[in-house]
Amino acid sequence: MQLKAGFERANNLITNNRLKAANSVLNATYSQFAPTVTADNDLYAEYIILKALATKESKYQNFVTALERYKPAKAYNKFNKATLLLLLSDKLRESNNKDKAISILHDAENETSVFQNPYVDSNIYERLSTYFSGNITPETQKKYNEKFLAAYNKIQENEITALNSFYKLYKGDLENAYKAREATQYIYYYVLGLVVFLILILWYAMYVYKTLRMRKLKEIISYLEVPNKLLEKMKPAPGTEKKEEKIKEKKITMPDETERMILEKLKVFEQSGKFINPSMSLAMLAGETDVNTKYLSEVINKHYNDNYNTYINKLRINYIIEKLKNDPSYLNYKISYLAEESGFASHSSFTTVFRNIAGISPTEFINVISKQ
Repeated sequence: MQLKAGFERANNLITNNRLKAANSVLNATYSQFAPTVTADNDLYAEYIILKALATKESKYQNFVTALERYKPAKAYNKFNKATLLLLLSDKLRESNNKDKAISILHDAENETSVFQNPYVDSNIYERLSTYFSGNITPETQKKYNEKFLAAYNKIQENEITALNSFYKLYKGDLENAYKAREATQYIYYYVLGLVVFLILILWYAMYVYKTLRMRKLKEIISYLEVPNKLLEKMKPAPGTEKKEEKIKEKKITMPDETERMILEKLKVFEQSGKFINPSMSLAMLAGETDVNTKYLSEVINKHYNDNYNTYINKLRINYIIEKLKNDPSYLNYKISYLAEESGFASHSSFTTVFRNIAGISPTEFINVISKQ
């Protein structure tokens, strides 16, 4: 009893983010019951899990040792084993062994298929859909996103059920107290009002929690869609071809050879990186490509479905996103530096354009990249 009480106390301290105190309780408990802990596979696994959560400096070999002890066992705590596999996958991902980490997560998924714990499932599928986007196909990633949402919704249902059960039990207790003490109606209504107030607070807390989680999901989905927004040339929307034919007579006509020449020069310009020059204008670009501004503007409108300003801004945002993705040092720079580096005149204009094109703010994008 004292052993389990020590583990439960450590777990409560970890939940309240009192890691130092939790580690002290674990050390004291293990010192007192070391023979019992080491002799029982599930107790040893529970100790390794709590130690990892309390210290944040868990060793890879500790998880491997705990998992090895489960191999000959026919009956064991599958929740503990699945948790060990989750923590082991995190260590493998930190060492950039992503293929092995994905395999370990699949092992954890197999363990949870027996007891189907939505809390463990949500952790497994959130990792698979968030951290390994480059190692799985879009179809597989979509499947993991759907499974994560299903597990998350199940958690919400469980919490609502628990809250309703709490309310019914509390209400029943209050009704019994009312029948037993009819003379104390004032106290009864006071307590009932307090319970309703607490329930409202709990419902509000759940609403805030759900809102924050949905915001996180939207950030993940937005991040996954960024490459498609930036790297593909914008094509005319379906159904606009006939409309373009009707107004074709109003557009400037130019020889096909001239049009091809301007397109080739634009490709050279895009590779040169000169678009990050803050002074770059339509007139300056026309001078760079040795064509008149009307022809240049017409080609950009026709082939990129953008005006000049949007065309330049997309090149600049794509440039800084590639820097953030491929050069970790850029993740530590201030937003004002990133704005200047990509050719924007101010912090505010850079942030506005970035959000319009990428779907999230520069700070949110950096947070997602950093976590990945």
